[in-house]
Amino acid sequence: MTRGAGTLTVVLLALSLRGEGADEMFHKAPPLPPPAGRVVNVADVDSFRKAVVGAKDGDTIVLADGTYRCVPYVWMRDKKNVTIRSASADPTKVKLTGKGWDQGGDHTDEDIFWLDSSENITFADITFTETHAYGLKINAEGKPKGIKVWNCQFRDIGIRGIKGTGGDSKTGFVKDSEVRYCWFENTKIPPGSWQAEGDYITSIDMMRLDGFVFSDNVFKNIKGKNGQARGAIFVWVGSKNVVAERNVFVNCDRGVCFGNASNGDRTTHIKDSVCRNNFFVSSNFDAMVEVSWAENVKVYNNTVVKTGPKDHNNRGIRVIGGCNNKDVEIVNNIVAGGGIDPDAAKERNNYTGPVDTFFVDAASGNLRLTAGAAAVINKGEALSELVEDFDGNARDGQSDIGACEFGAKPKEPGKITLAVKTSKPAPAESSAPVKAAAAPPPPSKPVDSSAHRDAIAKALQAPAVKLGKVFVSIFGKSQEVMLKAADAAGITVMVQGNPMPLRWKDLSDEDHAQIAWALMQDQPEALMHAGAIASAAGLDVLHEKIYHRLLELNPDKAKALDQLAGK
Repeated sequence: MTRGAGTLTVVLLALSLRGEGADEMFHKAPPLPPPAGRVVNVADVDSFRKAVVGAKDGDTIVLADGTYRCVPYVWMRDKKNVTIRSASADPTKVKLTGKGWDQGGDHTDEDIFWLDSSENITFADITFTETHAYGLKINAEGKPKGIKVWNCQFRDIGIRGIKGTGGDSKTGFVKDSEVRYCWFENTKIPPGSWQAEGDYITSIDMMRLDGFVFSDNVFKNIKGKNGQARGAIFVWVGSKNVVAERNVFVNCDRGVCFGNASNGDRTTHIKDSVCRNNFFVSSNFDAMVEVSWAENVKVYNNTVVKTGPKDHNNRGIRVIGGCNNKDVEIVNNIVAGGGIDPDAAKERNNYTGPVDTFFVDAASGNLRLTAGAAAVINKGEALSELVEDFDGNARDGQSDIGACEFGAKPKEPGKITLAVKTSKPAPAESSAPVKAAAAPPPPSKPVDSSAHRDAIAKALQAPAVKLGKVFVSIFGKSQEVMLKAADAAGITVMVQGNPMPLRWKDLSDEDHAQIAWALMQDQPEALMHAGAIASAAGLDVLHEKIYHRLLELNPDKAKALDQLAGK
């Protein structure tokens, strides 16, 4: 490791923006080519929904400038070769919104867009904003492939800008996809009353990826209440062949997290992947690059500047011990103000000395090198996996330590090679604009929930269940109450300080499902029955939460839930 003495004097400032657009120093998205197939023009949310549901192979859905309130969420299923883009190619002019940042917790309609069982789908030049849970949710269950999120913005989303679910434990993957030239930013921080005391928030949280690239994106102010937000790019659950490169992270609690250290399933979360050529600037105490449950993961040529108090600056790059990491390498990184905690990783040729004269504008996230960075210029180790720098310029035999080669100029839009290629859209019927197709009726769902209700009632009576606060319907209104007892007849809750008995038969299907979710999140059998009830009752968000939890606890039960719900 290359080390030096001295102190870090860079002060973290707010990242300057011009309106809602990206600053010139960041990579700009090349424009997409004109639509080649049928064009469906939409100008309101109803026509947008119909266009999505009725999309044909090769369609381009073009959104006019405006705000589209997607409540409930828009759902695309079983589609191929469809592009959704704004007419102006300006993401600030087309906004897909939800119910609002703080309008959540009731388990309904907290997302903006769901994508299932589809291939070669592009989202371009639009903004996802103001929703409590997910902006774009990509479900691995249907084995999506060739998904491109291009020049989009994700602003003020309370839990996840992009969420990728776990899918089938053996075969479900999101394959050959990319998130590029996107801007993720929050101007708000969750309150302590939200999940995980306000720290259950990030930009991208995805599972079961294979051949996925996150590049040329900006992440700003992705923070939790207590400084413990998840990684701005958070990848886990059986992922492989993932690349995170040429991204900028400013004032985020964490940067890139490959693996989830808190999920103790003792399986490999990510393998054959690389985090390279990224800029990180943060005053937070936690790691900008964090690796756990990893195999053959490379952390190459990143530049990390930590500006927080001295006693917190111990996490620049961290490989977490006790997580069965194998063949992890940390090479050619600049880590200033925070250390490298390698655990069993192979760590070499990293620079952790003073950087006061190194960067063009560290406070704003511009960590390109100046002539004052002689300690790292031409000091990099040649790596076969590393052929370009942060700006897409070639690294020669005398490469530099860190993300960017000294003297390199940002390339013009379109000059940086695409890391993932998708298949060409199938020919469309016509290039003329058409009206949106009518939506088909929703599929029917099973309605007999008596067996599931009985199973939940029986499970709740077990001595091991710790009783607590639940939501149940009392006098026709859902109320949060303390559940004090459960027996064969029903439950007893406290209402205004007085005990109130409620018979099982008087509790609704939703009451049963909500009670199971609130009190039995460690019991796969009970959760499976609660998920089946949620599906039958149309509580899709609750069903998805239960399904995700089952994937963590017992994938077989998750598969059984799919069968019970008729999915």
